[in-house]
Amino acid sequence: MISKQEVKNQIYKQKGFTLIEVIIYISISSVLLIVVLSFIRNFLIVRNKITIKSKVQQNARYAMARMVKEVRYADDLEVVDQNTLRLYVGDSERNPIYFDLQDGVLYIKEGLGEFVAITGNDVKVGDVLFEDRTTPNSADIVKITLTISNLETSKSPDSQSTINLNTYVAKR
Repeated sequence: MISKQEVKNQIYKQKGFTLIEVIIYISISSVLLIVVLSFIRNFLIVRNKITIKSKVQQNARYAMARMVKEVRYADDLEVVDQNTLRLYVGDSERNPIYFDLQDGVLYIKEGLGEFVAITGNDVKVGDVLFEDRTTPNSADIVKITLTISNLETSKSPDSQSTINLNTYVAKR
């Protein structure tokens, strides 16, 4: 027969973890932690890329839409140089309207007002090219080429985004 003392000793011996059990537990936990952290890291990288690309696209689309709208409703237009467009409109307070590229920022100036940026601080306009494509017996046509990228200074490809837009616009 087993005494009460022997039963107690067996119970106490079985309460703890063995060294092998602890090592297996730590190994499994480490692998799971590495997988979870890797997933979170990849998620953050993708989210950053999407955010950067979205900002660039939003600025490019807004700037292009604004220029197209103003050209369509202009009475006359003049390509001053490849980076400057002058529009003449019927509203004397807004006449003339200028689009101009200065130091990576696209500006609009209406009438006697100040130049106002139409692109954000977090993007850089690489190029805005205005080309007069008017032909004899046609309405005034201007080709607009716009290149915008983000201002991220990191060399990482994950933080770079550039968009190029081209369009032809005719006065109405």
